Amino acid sequence: MNETVLQISRFLVAANFLFFGLDGFFHFLPPPAQSAEMKKFVEAILATRIIFPTVKTIEVICGLLLFANLWTRLALFLLVPIVFGILCSQILFNLKKGYWITILTVVPYLILLVHDWTNLIQFLTDHSL
Repeated sequence: MNETVLQISRFLVAANFLFFGLDGFFHFLPPPAQSAEMKKFVEAILATRIIFPTVKTIEVICGLLLFANLWTRLALFLLVPIVFGILCSQILFNLKKGYWITILTVVPYLILLVHDWTNLIQFLTDHSL
């Protein structure tokens, strides 16, 4: 795959997760438009008081790792459940209002994941418990 496409994808994923991870702590953006179902879903996650800070911390760490081009396989692996959650929640609860940010999150991430798939599988099998 073209190296420029991979660098742009890595930059987009890193910037996206770093920016929105930090936004989860510092709230420099107003909350996006949400459907009623999505609002209930987000409120339920916030009510736990542990899921949201944990996810946002992982996003910031992985964003920094991807920016620094360090441990990118680990960062991609840690982001799998987060990207899956973003994709599923947007499709199920907020399809008409939040699809652009979902596309900007998922497509570059999938480019990196597909490109590094065999290395990621080898990383997981070599470092199993």
